[in-house]
Amino acid sequence: MECQWRVADDVPAGDPRWGSNNPAAGSLVTNSCNGGPEQFVYVPDSALGGGAAAPPPPPPPDPAVLAQQARTELTLPSPVAHRSPPETNSDPAYGGLPYTWVGLSTYFWVDDWQPMTRTVALRGVSATATATPTGLSFDPGDGNAAVTCAGPGRPWVAADGNEPASNGACGYSYRSVTPNGPLRATTSVQWEVSWTSNTGASGTFPASTTSSSSSFLVEQIQVVIR
Repeated sequence: MECQWRVADDVPAGDPRWGSNNPAAGSLVTNSCNGGPEQFVYVPDSALGGGAAAPPPPPPPDPAVLAQQARTELTLPSPVAHRSPPETNSDPAYGGLPYTWVGLSTYFWVDDWQPMTRTVALRGVSATATATPTGLSFDPGDGNAAVTCAGPGRPWVAADGNEPASNGACGYSYRSVTPNGPLRATTSVQWEVSWTSNTGASGTFPASTTSSSSSFLVEQIQVVIR
């Protein structure tokens, strides 16, 4: 394999690969020969010969291109979703499957409701992609429309009683039991994604959605009369 040399213009000043050399007085070149490790060599401007002027520095990168790279590297997590009654509520008669109750609000919420960022920098230009959660939805899995909320929801507390979800809570009330086995519900988070740069340029990316699913039964509340 022939060695191909190129100017390593993506190595910033101050990087240890420059050694003690002055980036303003020369260039850093690199090659990767025969599949071996990449090598870096400092070439002073005087080595160009004949007193020739050093080649002009490369133009600054397009911040929109850096922003696209940052968006590609920004991995949005699947939501860590919870329910009330809790996921640990299990019915031994159905192999320990979790369940909720018919006719009462099943609360749902997610953890880690906060923006996520990723920054990419090159030759003095940086761009940051930011994903911000903007909505929560719960597809109950029983054929009815999903329920949506503007925030992350919250756990049920005793003060909520049997009232519909309120005060920042998100909930859904199942109207029938699941006699033929568990249903599969899906919790989703909607994200708005934008970018900014240190040049003042900015923009937006298409919105994104992350989801997670779980299976459980909908059962009748058992009342014991003495």
